[in-house]
Amino acid sequence: MSTWNVRLVAFDERTEIVRALRELTGKGLRECVALAEGAPGPVLVGASRAEAEEARRRLEAAGGWVELEEAGPAVARNGVFDVWLHHVGPRKIAVIKLVREATGLGLKDSTELVESAPRLLQGGVEVEHAQQLCSRLEAAGARAELVLVGERRVCLQPDHPERGDQPVVRLMRAGSAVWQQVSPLGRQGPAEKQDLGDDDAAVAELERRLEERRRSGWLVVEDELEALAAVSPRNRSLERALLGYVDDPDNPERRKTLHVYADWLQERGDPRGELMALQLGLSGNAELAEAGLTLLERHRGHLLGELSRLADEIELGWRLGFIEGIRLRQLPRSGGPMGRSMVDLVNVLRDLHALPAALLLRRIQIDRGVDAFISALRRVGAPPALRHLVLGPFDDDEDEGEFLGDIHPLYRAAPGLETLSIKGRWLDLSRPNLPGLRAFSCKASPTHRGLMRQIRRARWPRLQRLALWFTSRDGAWDEDEEVEDRYRAVEIDDLRPLWAGQVELPELRHLRLSSTAFTDALVRELAESRLAPRLESLDLSRGTLTDAGARVLAEHRERLPGLRQLDLRGNALTDAGRATLAVFGDALRL
Repeated sequence: MSTWNVRLVAFDERTEIVRALRELTGKGLRECVALAEGAPGPVLVGASRAEAEEARRRLEAAGGWVELEEAGPAVARNGVFDVWLHHVGPRKIAVIKLVREATGLGLKDSTELVESAPRLLQGGVEVEHAQQLCSRLEAAGARAELVLVGERRVCLQPDHPERGDQPVVRLMRAGSAVWQQVSPLGRQGPAEKQDLGDDDAAVAELERRLEERRRSGWLVVEDELEALAAVSPRNRSLERALLGYVDDPDNPERRKTLHVYADWLQERGDPRGELMALQLGLSGNAELAEAGLTLLERHRGHLLGELSRLADEIELGWRLGFIEGIRLRQLPRSGGPMGRSMVDLVNVLRDLHALPAALLLRRIQIDRGVDAFISALRRVGAPPALRHLVLGPFDDDEDEGEFLGDIHPLYRAAPGLETLSIKGRWLDLSRPNLPGLRAFSCKASPTHRGLMRQIRRARWPRLQRLALWFTSRDGAWDEDEEVEDRYRAVEIDDLRPLWAGQVELPELRHLRLSSTAFTDALVRELAESRLAPRLESLDLSRGTLTDAGARVLAEHRERLPGLRQLDLRGNALTDAGRATLAVFGDALRL
């Protein structure tokens, strides 16, 4: 079967064609504008014939003139590839960004890599990752090539008593060599190499070894995910029932269903059943907790598959036998010549989708590689139970995070979010559209007027908690230098619509405005606003509140009847000012 490239030759109206490109590719506004302005040029590469025809139909409906080009035969789905970058093209910055996503390198290293083309970009990667990377590079105007260097298979015994913890045999042909590694899922082992001196001889040797395993009753599959699936019993009916309780975790029927599933798994000898039973019976029992930890370590291959390779990069939170939360502190490293490539976060997300133990994953935190994560989320989709997302090192005061840019593709990729926390530099929210969001926290550097406009335009009808930290441009521009208005520091006029009824936030009850430069003026307006009677908590910490502002708050105590917490820590108050605030009683935090 052949693959096809879609070329946009010309168009009538830029707005319509950019809108069509965004819907078609899932890329951001700037990327699609660049694609349109690059006409004539490719906008989609490596597509199936049906995908290419659909793209042509949609682009022509938007006023585009489109050509389809046959790109050549489709690549075997079980191959191992090198990705070569031959020519950067006119959009070097876009190519550097893609290379950073794919490799996890920093800006300097990615720039040097791109500028040294032609050169090997990534070696020994799986077909889907290789195809995606090559397609995106070509869509950005670069010239890239996939070079088939071999193929991989994974062999296991389907009836082995250790299930996913059994030693599996990984076989790979790379050129004229055949590699073999024997180790449990998620663990590295020594790799033995046999060089046959000839590619055809290596192909024959690989097939001989595979056939030998098949004759001995072994199961031969394409990758580790298939291997784990083959030895992991699943009750889809019970899993659907558990997913139905994701937004109702206190429903007593949920716990009953968990007990039933634990029994069902234990009857089939799956260690997940034992883990569920242990954690369902914890209730402060230290011995059961210790037994659970021991079981997690003993069966980590069966429970986590290839994710267990990432012990240094991830933290997992377990609850009632399932992974409830995961924190990825840095971009995962490669699995080596015999392991699945985990550099691309697409593979991490695919593992989370496929792992039975990750069915009820509710929370993800990504400290590094936020842009790559959003891209992966857009391609793979969000785990079905995902409700809470943290982007950036939110709890690290010493780390301001990485450059974020436009994150709008997140909204369509994870529409079920209830809480979203973001920390990073030069954040672009576009127009947030998360109708189910209950809490939004933002530590953006700098916090500028343009960002506040985006927050005011957000569609958050169910938002109950809004927390914003305000940071300056830290000397990025001279005071005398002309600065575009949207990038100027936030003033009280930019915040006023939040409490003046000009922003639709009917359920807002908790407000944090930290490190403001105008706290005295803010408290007067806020205390007299229509929002004040609804507030249950107010955090104005690390601001510029003086004794005069404290008197205003005290004078308006009756305007805040539901306030249960008032956090004013880090403000420049005297003892007299603190005494004035005594009217707030136990609600006060100083």
